[in-house]
Amino acid sequence: MFRYSIERTTLLIACSFVWCLTLFSQTISYETPDEFFVCGSAPFEITITNSTGMALQGVTVAVNFTTNDGQDCGMAYLPNTVSGASEANISDLGNPVFSIADMSPGAVAILTVQVEAPCSVMDCIDGAAFFVNEISLNWSGGTTSITTNPYVVERALLVITQVKNGYMTGSQGDLLFREITIVNTRPGALQGFLFTDMHQGGMTISS
Repeated sequence: MFRYSIERTTLLIACSFVWCLTLFSQTISYETPDEFFVCGSAPFEITITNSTGMALQGVTVAVNFTTNDGQDCGMAYLPNTVSGASEANISDLGNPVFSIADMSPGAVAILTVQVEAPCSVMDCIDGAAFFVNEISLNWSGGTTSITTNPYVVERALLVITQVKNGYMTGSQGDLLFREITIVNTRPGALQGFLFTDMHQGGMTISS
């Protein structure tokens, strides 16, 4: 997985002539999947660090699965797959909210969620969309957020590259062979596909 660390600092500072006291600061970092394919799912990891001298209470993390231009492409959290947190509100699987335990000063919380890329995501990929996650951290008395760097969801694209014996002749009872080459021209994985061959009656096709 690819790890990124982006610090979003919310500061409350009390100052006199000779000193300043920083009351709270938080860091959000994340990892994106090494591989993520259309019609499949992949894990995302989020790390929250409480780099302050005070405890955080009522902590929640919201993750909005979107694109750089705000499209809703159908990316969705898979229920019951979160680890390191609990589901607080998953009525919108495209923008779920998770709760984590109160964080003492210096505490680190790591949560992992499984995200699904439905087959309909292909339309967004073909439209040159860049997928990002908007991560919001909320706690009693404050909030901060980041937008991840774009990540890739790969799709498959099948192309018939060659047909041998495209035109054949024979007599009744003959066994004729036609070879069709199909190539996946994109990096996305594919578990299977349906191939349909329309032909005149009286013929039996096997592969």
